[in-house]
Amino acid sequence: MDIIVYSHGNIDTSYLADIGKIFNARRQTDGVELAKMVALLSSFIAKENTLATLGTLTGGQGAALTAQLKTLLTPAAALAFLVVQVLFIPCVATVAAIHHETKSWRWPLFTVVYQLVLSFAMAIVVFQIARVL
Repeated sequence: MDIIVYSHGNIDTSYLADIGKIFNARRQTDGVELAKMVALLSSFIAKENTLATLGTLTGGQGAALTAQLKTLLTPAAALAFLVVQVLFIPCVATVAAIHHETKSWRWPLFTVVYQLVLSFAMAIVVFQIARVL
């Protein structure tokens, strides 16, 4: 897994970070920064990976991770991150099941794109409202 995640032994030069940087431009609108974006991307393998990836990126586990996230996220950004996590693209097993049932890539691709757009759109709305409140 280190080969996939860490291309050169450094998280800043990893393949996941490269992909996360593509989405990082919209950080000001929904509060989800690069480390959180990388954690979301890792949830495509399994939703549980989000916390494990955040723990790896921040160097914290359990209570230490909780304390670090409190310092890294404003309440508005934390709420937006939760919205993205809940609405984010389904895991690879779900996408495979959709492909298996429909015998086409049309619906799995539609599902991924739709949920990606929906999750970030709702995060932007929630983040902007929470910042005002």
